[in-house]
Amino acid sequence: MRRILAPPPRDQGAAVCLAGLRATPPHPTSVALDVQVRRGPTIGIRHLALQMRLGVSRLFGAQAAGNFKVKYPTMVFRGSIIYCRTALEVERASMELLDKIRSMKQNMNHVSLGFDIEWKPIFKRGHAQRKAAVMQICLDKATCYVMHIIHSGIPPVLKSLLEDDISIKVGVCIAGDACKIIKDYNVSVEPLDDLSSLANLKLGGAPKKWSLASLTEMITCKQLAKPNRIRLGNWEADVLSKEQLQYAATDAFVSWYLYEALKGYPDAIIETKDMYKAENVMNEHQKQTQSLR
Repeated sequence: MRRILAPPPRDQGAAVCLAGLRATPPHPTSVALDVQVRRGPTIGIRHLALQMRLGVSRLFGAQAAGNFKVKYPTMVFRGSIIYCRTALEVERASMELLDKIRSMKQNMNHVSLGFDIEWKPIFKRGHAQRKAAVMQICLDKATCYVMHIIHSGIPPVLKSLLEDDISIKVGVCIAGDACKIIKDYNVSVEPLDDLSSLANLKLGGAPKKWSLASLTEMITCKQLAKPNRIRLGNWEADVLSKEQLQYAATDAFVSWYLYEALKGYPDAIIETKDMYKAENVMNEHQKQTQSLR
């Protein structure tokens, strides 16, 4: 089990645009992003800023998006990456994860795990899809676990972690990933919460099929890099490269981060209903006032 610490970022003073609405002070450690989910009054300000962005997008449409395209800084996980490629290493990492989850569960209503998988692509028609090769899991801003399951398989402790309802596994199109794990390894992944569905609930408007990259840009004002040379690379390699490990860990981290951020937003449907209710009350009051004149 290899513990890899990513180097400090170059832009430590950069702000996470909608996640904090404040500049992040320089910090000497490797974790650069302020990913603390804020509660209370800040939520309203953050949500209002997000709704303004959504409103502009809906008002002017895709043409405006093209005209006003902004190049955002890149979202990168800067914490510790724990890479496991043998069954024993995966077992130890899974035990460590379970201990953290149980400890967090004592003080939290839910514990979310950013979850994603990678596999070697096939470029020839008619060939069966390869087995899932890598599984990445993240439950905080400090540590992400990258498990090379094509070599280790899914040992009993990891199986127990994936099937236990003590934690919610979150990601974009996560049901598809869960189906692949069942097919490839006969292991269930549950319970699940899809980020795209949650985003539609929280952001409102016409339902949209969000990608992890587009949702990252909307919520954080950062871009999620998806270079084909890594995304479509050999995930069955004997040992993953540092670039592959960074890519995998970042995806899991972003899934966790976006879930926690979105859970802090009020439901857009509820807000809309409340607005209509308030509008109806005002209209009724105006009618009564006019009738008294």
